[in-house]
Amino acid sequence: MVLQSSLPSIVIPQLNFAKNVFEKLESFGDKTALVEGSSGRSYSFSDFCSLSKKCAAALYKLGVRRGDVVAVCCSNKVEFLSVVLGAQSCGSIATTCNPSLTKDEITNQLAHSEPKVVFMEAINYAKIKDVAREVTSIKMMFTTDECDDCTTFYQLINEISVDDFPSNVESDLDDVILLLYSSGTSGLPKGIMHTNSTLNAMFHISRIALRFSPLDVTYLAQPLFNIYGLYMSLLVLQQGAKVVLEKRFDIKDCFQAIEKHQVTYLFTVPSIIVEIEKSTPSSSYDLTSLRSIFTGAAPLPVGVAASLLKKLNLALIQAWGMTEGVPLATTIDKSYPMKSVGTICPNTLLKVLDIETKKELSTGQNGELCVKGPQIMKGYFKNPAATAICMDSDGWLHTGDIGHYDSDGFVYIVDRAKELIKYKGYQIAPVELEDILLCHPKVAEAGVIGILDSESGEVPKAFVVRKDASLTESELQEYMKGKVVEYKQLKGGIVFVSSMPKNPSGKILRRALREM
Repeated sequence: MVLQSSLPSIVIPQLNFAKNVFEKLESFGDKTALVEGSSGRSYSFSDFCSLSKKCAAALYKLGVRRGDVVAVCCSNKVEFLSVVLGAQSCGSIATTCNPSLTKDEITNQLAHSEPKVVFMEAINYAKIKDVAREVTSIKMMFTTDECDDCTTFYQLINEISVDDFPSNVESDLDDVILLLYSSGTSGLPKGIMHTNSTLNAMFHISRIALRFSPLDVTYLAQPLFNIYGLYMSLLVLQQGAKVVLEKRFDIKDCFQAIEKHQVTYLFTVPSIIVEIEKSTPSSSYDLTSLRSIFTGAAPLPVGVAASLLKKLNLALIQAWGMTEGVPLATTIDKSYPMKSVGTICPNTLLKVLDIETKKELSTGQNGELCVKGPQIMKGYFKNPAATAICMDSDGWLHTGDIGHYDSDGFVYIVDRAKELIKYKGYQIAPVELEDILLCHPKVAEAGVIGILDSESGEVPKAFVVRKDASLTESELQEYMKGKVVEYKQLKGGIVFVSSMPKNPSGKILRRALREM
């Protein structure tokens, strides 16, 4: 059975994506659009549009054209967004890179994407300069801040006028204009191609599923080099809301920003929700402006979430998506079951396939979730074999997520197909065990993997970051005995660690746990 959205399908305008974004942003004029939490810099919508259009004009003047690649490799700042929109306005491909990666990791990614231009922060100039010696496609480099040895973003646009904006650039709907790289949690990172068409669909569908008001103030510390941070920042701005942009999440900085800027909407990942719940807000911070917390990128620990909602009177919104396609399903109402990621978005279809037989399943049966819609990626860059594995000939994206839908159309994610633990004839979801562990008052973080066992196939093993140093393995094992059936016990043992390996979007790197 194929599940359709209960919401009516929408008409998606077939437009140049960047042009469409600028038209929306410019309509909000001198209203404040962006505030950088770390620097305090503030930009109106007009300021931001001017900066982005000048960037586009400068790149075009340098010879950046349709199909060229422009890379931005820096932390969260307004220039990041300006470079992305500026590059796309030239008909070129904007690609993003995590600046904290090693020189070799950045070399591998940029050798694959072959950028002509790279923007980075001055602190990373020497590293990128070394990368450029090996990646011969790189012809120009610019820093987003002051640098003695490199031309800066502001020097680049210094004598450029908004009137120089390349308004008549040739660009087809199927042209790739955004190239994002997967986190590599289950293998080497892959380049994910999005086009004018898929990005337009993504944002028009989102405005039905996720509504913001020009009166809203949002707080975002998710990295812009990932789909979550980049997508949410542009989605919010296109609806006229303000974005308080932070380089990284710090709970004290977050609470201070909520109080100072009267934040109404907080963007998080499950690991941050755990941190907020474990760290009861100090009475010195006024958090009464906060109305909603949005979470995505990884499964939500339901027990922790329920506890948080008791402490803070607000809405908790969970969404399901992936770099290959956003959004797929989302909660938009308090009445939604907390364990659910919500209902399928407009113009989107979903079906569930048996992991082994690939037979189509029905209501309440767990299998691999497959989706189809106009927001799904074009494919993996230079990797048709990987594209063919995850996208079938009928256009269905095989997500690798295991879950089901109920009779009301609510979608539930159990875990990743590759992460399920096979114990004899049973399948155990690590996320379920992590959720239970996180409800223990002495546990700060938890990650569960399956390890090989000669008798059972695999057994669960837990890695735990203690909140209280007195916590022992025997205490946790006894706790788990009262929470789960015998085959879900942590038969592989418990290891206490000082920190939990995660990717920038907050997902536990179970591959790193296995290496440990």
